[in-house]
Amino acid sequence: MKKVVVLAVLLAAMAVPSAFATAELVLVSGATTVDVLDGSGLDASSTPGVVTYVGAVGSWNLNITSGIEGSTPFFDLVSFDSTNGQTDPIALLFSDTVTLPPAFTLNAGGTVSTSGGTPTVVFGAFTGAAKFDLTHQIGSFLTFHTTPYSGSTSGATFAGDTSLTLAASIDLGAGHKGAASFDSALDTVPEPASVSMLGGVLLILGGALRRRIKKA
Repeated sequence: MKKVVVLAVLLAAMAVPSAFATAELVLVSGATTVDVLDGSGLDASSTPGVVTYVGAVGSWNLNITSGIEGSTPFFDLVSFDSTNGQTDPIALLFSDTVTLPPAFTLNAGGTVSTSGGTPTVVFGAFTGAAKFDLTHQIGSFLTFHTTPYSGSTSGATFAGDTSLTLAASIDLGAGHKGAASFDSALDTVPEPASVSMLGGVLLILGGALRRRIKKA
């Protein structure tokens, strides 16, 4: 049932219009939606491609950073508190247009504290033809109910896709207060051919080094 709630929150976020080709962070909790475009008045970061939001979303008070570090999108959550008790779960979605490699690994981990109940934390990553397009999922959802938590999933990207979306959801349970801290990032997965090529280069270098040692 909680997975259904999580997916419903994520789908609700998709109704938010967004500008194309600009990094964007969307936060949704119940009837409240906050849409933060890179470089807008709500963005507390002056770094291009990095979006930081400090403020409230429903019953949640956030200090969250998301963006592109090199070629790797990430969520980096500084603090994430429900100070008045959770009214609704919260969904976080960061999306941008990027040049996609053949495959990604999603790594996620962090901690959750709550005044009671069992928290549910869900992460996912998607590629598509436009920002916040959830057509193609990378690997599977990472779902956690205990803290601290960590996990990873991997999958191939689809030819022609030009956008990447990271999605996360936290559900503390109705009325429970709590805090959370987490990181999630996408790392590229080397192609088998690239791995083989790297192995071949290392063998060649090793052979040359052995010959040099023998000559010495």
